[in-house]
Amino acid sequence: MAYVYGKATYNGITLHYMKTTASNIVLRRINSNVTASGHYGINGGFYILGEPIESQPLLSLTVNNDVPVGSLIYQDTSYGSGWANVGYARGTVFHDTVSRTIGVRVVSNASQISVTNRSNYWAQGGVSMSLQNDANWRDIAVTQQNLPNPDGVIQRAGLVYNEAGYVYLVMTASGQLGATAGQFRQAIKQTLGALDGIFLDSSGSAQMLCAEFRNAGDGRKVKTMVGIIS
Repeated sequence: MAYVYGKATYNGITLHYMKTTASNIVLRRINSNVTASGHYGINGGFYILGEPIESQPLLSLTVNNDVPVGSLIYQDTSYGSGWANVGYARGTVFHDTVSRTIGVRVVSNASQISVTNRSNYWAQGGVSMSLQNDANWRDIAVTQQNLPNPDGVIQRAGLVYNEAGYVYLVMTASGQLGATAGQFRQAIKQTLGALDGIFLDSSGSAQMLCAEFRNAGDGRKVKTMVGIIS
């Protein structure tokens, strides 16, 4: 199987997650709800909310092999293509397929990510969780990277990885009020043994689809998703 599904609960916060290898990840432009996309995975990064969704710009770096998902043109640096974390240098999970390296870099655009072969990697922007920096994570996420609504009790989504290189697509449970950013981060840290990761878009954009679980958020369409290759 391409992934392992699981649930974990900490301090009243229930997480649903899909665990997979980094090589099983592909970033997709869907312009639909994740549950209607036909692909397993979780919602991606931030974008301008509006209709028609097809014309709304991406605000988070979203790149496969130097091709931004918002345009599908090699190294397209135009506004909203997915080449850049628009407006801020933000936490970005990347996987160098050749060296099998996975990590988080705070970057403004894809050219700042150093990889072995620019035709063989992926990178997903969001906002840094800084799982190894409890003292400063909030300043980094909120003050430096402008995490939206950090103290709201809302549905949350994230992309994290562990020391062995496994990736977790994780979100809060449907039917619950949700969690603050701090509660979500702490639940991930205490239950999944994650080394680091990023907050993805949340609230009504927090959506997941797999065989065992589906959450459509508030039903809205999202621009992209972090998909799992079946």
